[in-house]
Amino acid sequence: MLSARGVRGRLSGIALAALMGAAPLLGGCEERKPKEQNIRDVVEAQKRAKRVKAEADLRAIQTALQMYSAEHGQYPESLEALPLVRDQRIDASLYAYDPATGQVRLREP
Repeated sequence: MLSARGVRGRLSGIALAALMGAAPLLGGCEERKPKEQNIRDVVEAQKRAKRVKAEADLRAIQTALQMYSAEHGQYPESLEALPLVRDQRIDASLYAYDPATGQVRLREP
């Protein structure tokens, strides 16, 4: 037979376990990222998006250079001579271009 003290001890242990299980649901114990981390995440995502766009633009520029060369028999003196760069407002300063060979690559940040 359990004494009153033993029953209370068991009940308090059960109550404690139930409370620990419910605490995350109440929002008291969940971890949250600090605002600074959220800002860093957003900035990193923006950098990745710019990099992906620059890489896609690079492939488009390479294709435009091939077409220009086939039509004119040489490569343009600058990337700004390509209608693609002018019309779509591609930032040519992001790319290193050699008009003698038609080679173009992304500049290192």
